[in-house]
Amino acid sequence: MGVSIFVFVYEKMPFWGETDQEIVEGIKNKEVEFPEDVPVSVEFKEMLIALMNKDPNQRPSIREAK
Repeated sequence: MGVSIFVFVYEKMPFWGETDQEIVEGIKNKEVEFPEDVPVSVEFKEMLIALMNKDPNQRPSIREAK
């Protein structure tokens, strides 16, 4: 859900690469970078970071995310 919201707001993927392996490595190892040209609140960024937590067990549930 976090990736979908990121794409809706920023109109780009949070992780990118030329190959599938590069994308997977980015997902596993890189922190999310927020484009500066789209103004959003700190709370919004914190929500996206929580929704895209590397550990699925640490992500909020749908109910918590509401």
